[in-house]
Amino acid sequence: MTHIEPCLRSRLNTVVLVGVVLVAAGLVVSPQVSAQSSQQLEQSRDVRAGELREEAALTQVDHEHATLARSAELTLAEIVSAATFNAPEALMSAARERQTRAYADLADGLTPGVMSWQSSLLDDGFTDKLGVQEIETGLQIGLWRRGEREGVAALAESHSAQSRATQNYLTWLSAGRVRALISQLQLADAQLAHEQAIAASLDTIASTVAQLVAGGELAEFESLRIEAEQLEQALAVVDAEAAVVDVERDYFVVTGLNVRPAQRLTESVASTEEAEAALADTQHHPLLALLALEQTLAQANAEREAANSISRSTLSLGVRRERAGNLQPTNDTLGIGITLPLGGRRLASATAADAHVQTTQAAVALRKTQRELQQQRHEAEHALSVNREALELSDVRQALAQRRLAMAVAAFEGAESDLESLLRVRRQVDAVERDAEALLLQREALIAQYNQAVGVLP
Repeated sequence: MTHIEPCLRSRLNTVVLVGVVLVAAGLVVSPQVSAQSSQQLEQSRDVRAGELREEAALTQVDHEHATLARSAELTLAEIVSAATFNAPEALMSAARERQTRAYADLADGLTPGVMSWQSSLLDDGFTDKLGVQEIETGLQIGLWRRGEREGVAALAESHSAQSRATQNYLTWLSAGRVRALISQLQLADAQLAHEQAIAASLDTIASTVAQLVAGGELAEFESLRIEAEQLEQALAVVDAEAAVVDVERDYFVVTGLNVRPAQRLTESVASTEEAEAALADTQHHPLLALLALEQTLAQANAEREAANSISRSTLSLGVRRERAGNLQPTNDTLGIGITLPLGGRRLASATAADAHVQTTQAAVALRKTQRELQQQRHEAEHALSVNREALELSDVRQALAQRRLAMAVAAFEGAESDLESLLRVRRQVDAVERDAEALLLQREALIAQYNQAVGVLP
């Protein structure tokens, strides 16, 4: 694509330079141009048109190599599903499931699984050698603290709910990315279509100018002027095509799809009742639901850390074999013991206070996010209201601009105005149409932003 632009710009500079030289040398043909000059002009224009077509063909081949295929059956929900599968955050799903299984297995155990083995040997073989010997071995089993097993089971359930909420959040997050990309794609497509429409309009004007020049009603310099305008517009088309390819590349990176929607995808704005319910109740919005579960998990972890700061009760099971001397019998005994922790409340209180800070931070994050989403919703509502009024005025502007362009074309064809006046009116009409298309695309983007803020998925 980039090798086309220098060629076009060089051709544009050449055309402008030739026009300036002709004017300076007094060689611009009068309105009564000869038939021979008209024929040469037509041949020159045919040659230039052929060159432009060849360059356009090369550009088209370049773009076809990089442009994504288009499908009219591809929906917004399918694109969001692909983006969710391709998202980097999707790697956390397996980790969340493993965490949930680990806590569930812990809660199912009869004991916390904390055990230790101890063995000791007492023998006088290195000193008196009287045969005194004592061997003791035992196993210490950690016991559940009061309410600890129920707390771990509740923690496992919370992690399971967090895993599901994380999946919903990932879908919501991917929907926001896709919505932004779709808006960019539609904007780039609209800009390309607009630039191509301008190029077609210039071709029509150029055809009219060629007829007037051939009839001796315009000078050749006017033909050079319109050709320079066409070349400048060809550069604009190339830039618009490059912009489409750039956005499609971003679309492919996010979604992993090598096909894009062929039609313009639109959404209907969520109702006020649905929006208020989603932001008032944390269970209806994917982001708020996840933050609420993180607050619950922070509280559960705080209680668990406070409990862990106190020593665990243990049950000891062991055997002992002792012998008083070489000629004495061996005595075997079985021992059962229990260890109960005493004190430690001050340490537990300090640990609980530290954990409470994390719980409070999670609550603050939830409240802050809820306010931000409310603000985004109100901003989108206000922008949609302004956009609605602007669209109504834009329709009037477009109608007036089209009438003015028709009058300018008629005046030019009737030799009542010059080419520069027609081109100036055409630029003004193009600006009005560009603004109108931008307002339509802005409305679609604002609807997507509103739905994203209130947690509505495609």
